[in-house]
Amino acid sequence: MLSAICAAYLWIMSRLPPEKAETLDEISGVPRAIVLASKPLRIIAILALFIVGGAGVFLVADPFLRGLFGLSMLVGVSRFQFVQWIYPLVSEAPEGISAFYWARDHRRASIALMNLISSNINQWTLLAALLPMVLSVSLGHPGAIPLDATQIRDLLLALGQSLLGVIFLMSMELAWWEAVGLFVLFLVSLSTAGELLVYVTRIYFAWCGVEALRLIGGNRKAAALRHFRDILMPAQ
Repeated sequence: MLSAICAAYLWIMSRLPPEKAETLDEISGVPRAIVLASKPLRIIAILALFIVGGAGVFLVADPFLRGLFGLSMLVGVSRFQFVQWIYPLVSEAPEGISAFYWARDHRRASIALMNLISSNINQWTLLAALLPMVLSVSLGHPGAIPLDATQIRDLLLALGQSLLGVIFLMSMELAWWEAVGLFVLFLVSLSTAGELLVYVTRIYFAWCGVEALRLIGGNRKAAALRHFRDILMPAQ
């Protein structure tokens, strides 16, 4: 199901009209050099970047995780909580830096937001679907990933965060106060442990309920549904 959702997402993206092409003046460094190179060199360069990046992830993943475990002991935070919140910030730092760079320009702020959203869609669909597949291959037979009570609690917290973000973006914009609310709740989640996270999760879902009522009552416009309809059924 998750793989099908990812495939549907890619199909929808393929139906969107292309954005205005960037000019060479808007790019620099390595991307500029690749664009200016001949076609064979461009293909080789792109393939080489994929291979080097994949090899880097394969070789660094284990020592990187062990380093985080050691760092969690030094700062006195449980390994589970430290890896849960700090690992994504560190591992996705390049993506975040590029998004922050785009967000500085009001003309590219939407690109920055969509960059992060597309990454989350990939993680919640294709990446999540591959986890039990990899586990099953390792076990030699089909298997499921078991979750204990703590992991279920944190999974519900993550689902509440994601659902609230989706409802916010139904209007095809993200207001400053909505961004501040998400950031504050994230900081509270980061600094809270144990059963207190249950209350944070309840706040997320309660806020989702309020925003859903606003959508139903017409106080909030679901512009995304109109755009989704236009993509699926374009005017002739």
